[in-house]
Amino acid sequence: MEHPRQLQSEYDLSYEELAFIAGCTTRTIERWMSQGQEPKMVKEVYLRRLSEFYFLLRCYHHIPPDLWSIICPLSEADRAILYPPSE
Repeated sequence: MEHPRQLQSEYDLSYEELAFIAGCTTRTIERWMSQGQEPKMVKEVYLRRLSEFYFLLRCYHHIPPDLWSIICPLSEADRAILYPPSE
């Protein structure tokens, strides 16, 4: 992913949500998105975090439930949303 706009447009995320995911301030995202001022110091870190989130949104269903249990423990209710019972 080269720009947060890709994640925002595909998933309709607010600047606040993008900032939370990237680990930066909302003001940083506002400048990046509307003024074209890219972060100077840790742009790569922000892009990596946004890209990892983007990957998880697109590919979560390919991650085996056992691996989810290790890296991101979920309640049974949440697990049922990600992995609905087969009929």
